Amino acid sequence: MDQLSGRELEIFQWFGAGRTSREIAISLHLSIKTIEAHRANICQKLGLHGAPDLLRQATYFVQDERHPPTGVT
Repeated sequence: MDQLSGRELEIFQWFGAGRTSREIAISLHLSIKTIEAHRANICQKLGLHGAPDLLRQATYFVQDERHPPTGVT
C-alpha cells in the first residue's frame, strides 16, 4: 500500500467499501475517466489483474485492516 498515492489509497478504500467508479466520481467531484485512470494505476502498482482483483483486494483491505474510506456514508 505504500506505493499508492494518497488519492489512490482513498479511491482504493472506496472500492473496498463497494462503491462503483461512478459513485466515487460523484462523491469526489471527479470525472469517471479520472477514477478509471486511478484504478488502472492502482492495479499496475499493486500487480493486480483487472477489476475483480482490485475489488477483492480492496474489500480485504477495508474489512481486515479496518480502513474505512474517508467520507463514506
